[in-house]
Amino acid sequence: MEQYATWRVEFMAAIQGSPVALEGKIEMMALEVNLLCVNLRRVTDKVQGDIEDIESLEQRLATLQRDEAGFAATTGEVVRIQP
Repeated sequence: MEQYATWRVEFMAAIQGSPVALEGKIEMMALEVNLLCVNLRRVTDKVQGDIEDIESLEQRLATLQRDEAGFAATTGEVVRIQP
């Protein structure tokens, strides 16, 4: 939101100047927006990877807990797997 406020002030100042300055400012803003989109995409991909890792670990934990229950049922020994 802070970036938007900065852009708005710069854009309003550019409107007061020459058309060439305004065009240049619009191009710079477009490049900055594109960079923000690229960074957002990278963060989104990272978060998605983290979510997939967590889901995989949850599945592995569930498997270990099932194995733990099966072992206890067949041997009578209780082995606890800590998450």
